[in-house]
Amino acid sequence: MAGVAALIEIMTDPRFEKQRQAMGLDKNAKVLCISTEGGTDKANYQRIMEGAYPRQES
Repeated sequence: MAGVAALIEIMTDPRFEKQRQAMGLDKNAKVLCISTEGGTDKANYQRIMEGAYPRQES
């Protein structure tokens, strides 16, 4: 997740102090990160999803 990596860098690198202040990012800030990455390994993605959300037998 490139967005989370960028946020970590912005929050921890002193070079970005001005940007943090301009965006209002401090220890009380709340940031919503949305991942739009899809399943590129379809078989593994399906295996993970079935483990997380097993099919309900009716």
